[in-house]
Amino acid sequence: KGTDERWDIDNLAKPTLDAMSAIFGERKWRGAPQPQDDRVDELSARKREIVDGETTGASIEVWFRNEPI
Repeated sequence: KGTDERWDIDNLAKPTLDAMSAIFGERKWRGAPQPQDDRVDELSARKREIVDGETTGASIEVWFRNEPI
């Protein structure tokens, strides 16, 4: 994106969930393959403006629960 454009936070989180299809498995349905991201119990995301001199980037933490609900 150009410097005058802004990212919607949901458009920042979605590629992360999509990239985790090997962990989630794929949704069982007749359409195009999709990650089974309905297995996600909690998602916390935030974005902020970059401070002068700061490097852009992201930090992602994934926690797994061994026991089903």
